[in-house]
Amino acid sequence: MRRFFIALSAASFVLTGSAVAADLPTKAPMLAPAVPVWSWTGMYGGFNVGWSRSELRTTDVNGFAALATPGTVTTLHHNGAFGGLDVGYNWQMNSIVFGLEADFGWMGLGQRGLIVGTTSSTTVGIKNGAYGDATARLGIATNNMLWYLKGGWAAYDGNRTFSTTAGFTAGNINTFNGWTGGGGVEFRLSQNWTGKLEYLHFDFGHQNFVLTPAGWPFREKLTADTLKVGVNYLFGH
Repeated sequence: MRRFFIALSAASFVLTGSAVAADLPTKAPMLAPAVPVWSWTGMYGGFNVGWSRSELRTTDVNGFAALATPGTVTTLHHNGAFGGLDVGYNWQMNSIVFGLEADFGWMGLGQRGLIVGTTSSTTVGIKNGAYGDATARLGIATNNMLWYLKGGWAAYDGNRTFSTTAGFTAGNINTFNGWTGGGGVEFRLSQNWTGKLEYLHFDFGHQNFVLTPAGWPFREKLTADTLKVGVNYLFGH
């Protein structure tokens, strides 16, 4: 009989402990922090600043300054600053992002130098001016980063410089029109703000000017390599 009561007491203790344990609140599972889902679709706008390395090639078509040596080329290089505004729109499908973008601003490409072969202290060059481009972008989004290539039309509105002791004057030139291409990376600073680093090569084409009263032609070809940083705001995010 004594053994029966001992066994009964042990069984009651086990059952009571199990019931109490069942009534205790269970610990809530640990939740992983929410990972933001980045979308690049939508309109954006911002500003940028950068550095440029330009090359100006001036061809003395008829050899005016180089004493009848047609086709003499004077090449000038210049390092300068530039900056401006940009606006664009992105469409995203899975990780592929397609966009259209326009840039406009100011480029410090101004330079001048003695023309090769001059006997009359003839100098040629170009002035600082406004630039613009309209490009298409194609990129791959990886979480909060967008790696992209871009390319399209570009223009530069900087007039020529010219001086000589020979008594001639030079006519103005028209706006340079050409192309640009390059790429970069854009990264999300927050839901609405992004930063970017971008390289572009500009080939602005060529423009002609003529000396008066003789009518001797010169041709200027302008290219530039640029590296810029920028900040954009994404609307509607």
